[in-house]
Amino acid sequence: ELLSRRGWSHSAELRARPNAGGVTAGIGTEYNLLPSFVLRGGYRSSMGAGGLPGSPTAGLGMGCGIRIKRATFDYAMTPQGELGRAQRVSISTRF
Repeated sequence: ELLSRRGWSHSAELRARPNAGGVTAGIGTEYNLLPSFVLRGGYRSSMGAGGLPGSPTAGLGMGCGIRIKRATFDYAMTPQGELGRAQRVSISTRF
């Protein structure tokens, strides 16, 4: 986490994958809209073999999360290269 301000969290990563033949860079942000609701957005770019095809917006991802008592519900839509976009839903609980 690079920077946290009231309601905001930001992060960045650089990942080298020697066996896959490339480097991936990503940035993301998260905003706590309400105490139990979070909006997320980010961008991932691939440099080298196996990069993301298409327009510059091909690396955009987004998501949101809702926390109700001990349960958390998360949704994300992320790019998956030639496969298009993946939509992921997760439900977790703390005990």
